[in-house]
This record gives sequence, C-alpha cells and structure tokens, in this order.
Amino acid sequence: MPEPPIPPAPVPSQSKSLDPNQLLPGQDWKPGSGPTVRLYPPEIVESDGGGAGGSAPGGKKILLRPPEVIEEGNSTPKSDGGGPPKSSAVPPGIPQFAVVRDGVASGLRPSLEGGLDWLQANGYKTVVCLHQPGEPDATDRKQAEKRGMLFVSFEVSPGTLTPKALDDFNALVADGGNLPLFVYDRDGALAGAMWYLHFRVAQKADEESARTQANGLGLHEDRGGLHREMWQAAQKLVISYPR
Repeated sequence: MPEPPIPPAPVPSQSKSLDPNQLLPGQDWKPGSGPTVRLYPPEIVESDGGGAGGSAPGGKKILLRPPEVIEEGNSTPKSDGGGPPKSSAVPPGIPQFAVVRDGVASGLRPSLEGGLDWLQANGYKTVVCLHQPGEPDATDRKQAEKRGMLFVSFEVSPGTLTPKALDDFNALVADGGNLPLFVYDRDGALAGAMWYLHFRVAQKADEESARTQANGLGLHEDRGGLHREMWQAAQKLVISYPR
C-alpha cells in the first residue's frame, strides 16, 4: 500500500508582540490644522416651572450655549453678520473700550496706529471725536480718513451743552448709515455726560439706570474739573429739555 503523504513543515510565525507604549516614528500626536471649536460650560437659570425638558432639580433649567468656531491664528469670535463682534476682549490701543449697543461703541482716544487699525479691521465706518471748542483734531481726522473711515468732529462743553447739541448727538448715533460707529474723547468727561443724556432723553431711562450705564462709558460725576462741570450742565439740561 502507498505510504501516506508527509505533512508540510510548520511555518514559523511572523507576528511580534507590540508594546502599546511604543509608537512608530512619525506617529506621535499632533494638533490638526484649521479652525478650532470653543466650548462653553452650561448655564443654570431659574425655570418658569413649565416642566420642559432639560430642567435640573429645584426648578432650574440648564442652557447649553452653541460652540463658537475660531479660525486658526485668530482668537476673536466672528459675529454672525460679518460686522464687529458683539463682545470681545479690550482692543489694543483703545482705553476703556465698551460696547453701547450693537454697532455702537465708545471709549477714550484711540492710538493712531493700533487703535484706529483695530477699528478699521473690525469694520467700523464712522469715528466721532468729542472735544471742546478750539481743541485741535486735524491729526485724528487725517489718520481716520486715511483708513477709509468717516471722521465726525463734535464740539461740546459745559457752556455749549444745549438741547440742539444733544439732539445732534442723538441723531448721529442713531443714524444707521453711520454704523458701525465709535465715539471717543480724551478722558471720558464729555462722552460720559453725552451718553447719560442720551439714555435719559432718547431712551427714556430713569436717573439710576442712565447713570449706571454712563458710569461705564466715562461718567465720573464725583470728580472735579471738567467732569464735575459737565455733570452739572447735564443735570440742568435734563430739567430744561423740552418734553
């Protein structure tokens, strides 16, 4: 009888044990390129008791904010409309920068390079310079117009603070064709008083609310000098302003 076939010799295994702590060259972790996503923690607010989903114990509701996409190399979130962001860090070269409302901001005199460059880069169309009669503004005008922004020179002082001056200021900051718009002065005395009057007259705010808002925009009624004089003139104008 024929002999049975000889089975093939076993093939040695080619597999090797892999140390999970060792990575092949070039396989170490690296951050990806492109935009990043900023995540915000949830906010807990008082619920109206409607029993909607997402409510936490104790009658509170958890609100989740959507993530913001930040382009690589840019730490400032973009606004939905492509204009200036609704909120951002204090821009360079603009002391006491503050947003009054969408499209309108205020602060102290911007630096001719960093401050005006930031306004231009963020789409501001108009720059309003509040100053006392006779104070020069030619340099500011030249630098603003050089960057393609409309420059408005607005004279105001304790002695020239009239209903017409206030009406002109209110019309200027309310004109949609001027927006986005930035208002500034040298130390906050003029701008703070004008914003206080704007809140009282144009927005019909009460005394406490108008003063609180204006405090953040340069109003310091407890100071001496021009601050005190503008505050006193503003109080007189509120009383005598035609209703």
